[in-house]
Amino acid sequence: LWQAVIEPEWNQRHTRFQNDRLRFEKLQTRAGQQALRGDSARRYIKLVGRFMDREKAVTVYRNMYQANLNDAGLCFNSGCEMLKSGQLREGYEALQRAAELDSSLANRAHAMINEHRHAWIHEDNKMAKQAC
Repeated sequence: LWQAVIEPEWNQRHTRFQNDRLRFEKLQTRAGQQALRGDSARRYIKLVGRFMDREKAVTVYRNMYQANLNDAGLCFNSGCEMLKSGQLREGYEALQRAAELDSSLANRAHAMINEHRHAWIHEDNKMAKQAC
């Protein structure tokens, strides 16, 4: 009985995963042949974290950012993903670049930077107190 209830949702999730995997593989192939731009690059960045290990994903985020320095949205997305992956300096840089290119992203970019800096300082203080 419970299987019949969850089966439709599970099938939808499985289909979405398979479609995302196929999209990722196609974009990965294209990225190996040419620099991705615009929506293709943004989709690739969103999928990389799901289908690559962290170290390889960070390389992709870095490369996508460097190849698209004049695309505010891509700089923003790359910066967010780099922050999530622990690459703080590069994440801050990409978010700052996005804010410079598009003032409508400035508040969000600076909020992300401040949030991560605050969390980092809080974690640093917490570790210092534990050491004492």
